[in-house]
Amino acid sequence: MSLSDENAELKAARTDQDNKDITQGASLNFLGFIIRLGSRLPFLIIAVALFGSELYGRYNYTITTVEICAAFATFGFKRSLFKFIHDKKYIEKNYERSFFDRTIRNFLSVVLPNTGYFRLASHMVKLAKPFQFLMPSKIKDMMNLMPTSFPKKTIKQKEVYSASGKNKIARVALLTGCVQKEISPQINEATIRLLNRHGVEVVVPKKIRCCGSLNHHLGKEDDAHQDFRNNINTWYDEHQKGNLDAILSNTSGCGTTMKDYGFIFKDDEEMKKKAKVISELTKDVSEYLSESIKLNFIAKDKKYKIAYHSACSMQHGQKVHDQPVSLLNKTENEIMEIPEGHICCGSAGTYNILQTEIAKELLSKKVKNIESLKPDFISTGNIGCITQISNGTKTPILHTIEVLDWYTGGPKPKILQKN
Repeated sequence: MSLSDENAELKAARTDQDNKDITQGASLNFLGFIIRLGSRLPFLIIAVALFGSELYGRYNYTITTVEICAAFATFGFKRSLFKFIHDKKYIEKNYERSFFDRTIRNFLSVVLPNTGYFRLASHMVKLAKPFQFLMPSKIKDMMNLMPTSFPKKTIKQKEVYSASGKNKIARVALLTGCVQKEISPQINEATIRLLNRHGVEVVVPKKIRCCGSLNHHLGKEDDAHQDFRNNINTWYDEHQKGNLDAILSNTSGCGTTMKDYGFIFKDDEEMKKKAKVISELTKDVSEYLSESIKLNFIAKDKKYKIAYHSACSMQHGQKVHDQPVSLLNKTENEIMEIPEGHICCGSAGTYNILQTEIAKELLSKKVKNIESLKPDFISTGNIGCITQISNGTKTPILHTIEVLDWYTGGPKPKILQKN
């Protein structure tokens, strides 16, 4: 396909999308009001939002899952992702969004990477719950995604988690994630326990912020690059100081972006060397365990049927699929791959917030395929997928690292304690 044909297709897609007058983001505007004014003017907020969701939601500009998947199939993931991100940046700079659309996107940009604001938003949603029956269905969906309580953390937060025993075999940095460390701290705790138990020292530098992927995909280039630069410099300094064997991510969406730091800064004379080093050090935790650590598995009497969901950012973005499946197989349980496993569950970062209807369709299809296997539980490597899929099925779902921690001497995951 020629470059002119590609440009013509992109222009046609934009024109077609512009004409759709998307209303899917409309009801999201209500949450922006709740966070800004909720405790002061709850009844006014509800009244304005119910009207505003219809009036202002007509001006959203989005790129649909169908368009993205078509591009990936035609041009390949790396090239398509670059084109997609470039297009999002272009839209952010040149497309005049409605006030409410700008508000909600700015809300997501500020709140999700900031744990303090995220907890505040959770509190505001909890206050608004009694009025949920008055709200549009999309607002209800969005509120259902927001937790109103947070699990207790069982490991003290610190910068260095020393390896157990005298034999330290490696030193790694761990990205603990933004939302993940608040709503599912057990994922990081399982990661640290497993690594420490197998002789790996884990470093969690305080200066590390959001990986930047959220703002990157929202088209907020300046905000994303601030996070990129901060993280690259912090990890590079840590590597120079004490030699990191790897930088691990247990959130596959974050890991995909971190592995792209080198590509993003390839033309930046100041950052390109450091960025390349950080990208080369970055590995998904399952990838690192498969390649570098001999896990000491402990056999258990009961055997489980485990459905493995391969997150898009992991199987397509990082080309990591066989490694977690191979590790799970070593637990001697029955590991089942989900039919049409290459298709998204509908999470896709903020997609299940900004495009609720399409996200729900994808979720419904994913859950149907999962439940056809009749698994005891579901395992996956991404917190976004865990949150999304758990809203569509009663089958327990947990992170792959929790399963591996359990089968190498860690505690049984709380979600499975009734099984």
